[in-house]
Amino acid sequence: MNIRSSIFKKDLIISSLSNIFLIITSLFQGILISRILGPEGKGIFAFYMSLFSMIFCFTNFGVRQSTAYLISKKKFNAERFIPVHLFLIILFSGITVLFLYLFSYLQGEYNISFLKYFLFITPLQMYVTFTTSFALADKNINILNIVKVLTSFSLFFFLFLFYYFMKEQSYEYYFIAKTISYTFVSIFIFYWIFFVKKFSLKKEYFSTIIPFSFLAIKRGIPFSLSLLVYTLNFQIDVLILNNLLDISRVGIYSVGVTFAELIWNIPNILGMILFSYSLSAKNEESFSEKLWDKHNKILLILLPIMIIYAFSIFYLIPILFGQEFDSSKFVSLILLPGTFAIVSFNILNADLSARGKPQYGFYIFTFGLILNIVLNLNLIPKYDIFGAAISSTISYSVCSAIFIFFYKTLSIKSKK
Repeated sequence: MNIRSSIFKKDLIISSLSNIFLIITSLFQGILISRILGPEGKGIFAFYMSLFSMIFCFTNFGVRQSTAYLISKKKFNAERFIPVHLFLIILFSGITVLFLYLFSYLQGEYNISFLKYFLFITPLQMYVTFTTSFALADKNINILNIVKVLTSFSLFFFLFLFYYFMKEQSYEYYFIAKTISYTFVSIFIFYWIFFVKKFSLKKEYFSTIIPFSFLAIKRGIPFSLSLLVYTLNFQIDVLILNNLLDISRVGIYSVGVTFAELIWNIPNILGMILFSYSLSAKNEESFSEKLWDKHNKILLILLPIMIIYAFSIFYLIPILFGQEFDSSKFVSLILLPGTFAIVSFNILNADLSARGKPQYGFYIFTFGLILNIVLNLNLIPKYDIFGAAISSTISYSVCSAIFIFFYKTLSIKSKK
């Protein structure tokens, strides 16, 4: 695969444009939720979404990545994975919801009134996650972009409808909007699979559900464990804050995190494209060398953008979110160096993961997770929410530096 090819450039441009749309809708979504719910409501919302993200990234067992990998590398018939996915969605959704209820109870935030919505959100989100593996295997970046844009737009539309027009004040309506959003997206993907790609369910496919499920899980577990460690690194501070500080402080912190992480979106989209293209790369070493050069250029372009962004954050957060969230701007500023550092990992790890080597990121970020927890427990009592931001920045920076060293050793220097 020539990384300078016109197809790659086209995918990158379209993905970048769609991602700008995602950034805008995510920003307005955050403003809407924060202004309606206030710091306390935003804190409760952040806690549940962080907990769900951590559980979901493990309990889907990396089936999306493993399916894409198996179809691309082993030439399995993609249709065979449709009944496999349906079986695993039922199984994994039950496990996910069970863990969510259990950990909510252990955290002292057990609220059945909106936990019930995850009974609907989880299987729908898992369906979207699993079935987009077909687009990933086909390098159909357009479908992946449509799914992300449709998900983001529909969620924002219904949030705006509930909170602005219907004047609702409960965070339950976020989960209702999310359920409706994933329902629309699921219908779109169903249409794409069965009416555009013209996949069909054959009787003989059902006889191989169990062996293919084990195959997908076996290949997907390394991806799942890696995603779990990454997500824990990015979300563990919210759970620790929930136990050490008032929930309103968690809400203020979450706004700062949201603003800092907006800078990740474009590199994350690039990572998705790279994963898809790297799956089919004939010369992995040549691909990695070209990717390394692109990575360096991206960082150089991103650096002045980060500086301008830092100045903008300082003034925009209190204006957009209100004076209640004024402290969030300092959280964002503290997190930005770590956010910049993690961009390297998001780009380069896509290449190693697509080549079936997600374990290197797993080992490095397991160390980072331990470091992050130790720092959080020591710095939060001293520096409040800013201690959590300092802990995350140090963890992200250290892990990214170590990962860059290993990537160069494995992918660049090995060729020489």
